[in-house]
Amino acid sequence: MSRMVLEIPDELADALRVLPEEKLTRLRRELAVRLYQKVGQLS
Repeated sequence: MSRMVLEIPDELADALRVLPEEKLTRLRRELAVRLYQKVGQLS
């Protein structure tokens, strides 16, 4: 599996309005959904 490091501005993470301990999980989920949507558009 490839490994990638993303730097996400605090303002973006704060805009999710979730508990601090849920931010990483939520950001991963949001990214996965957007990538899945993008791949679906390319097919």
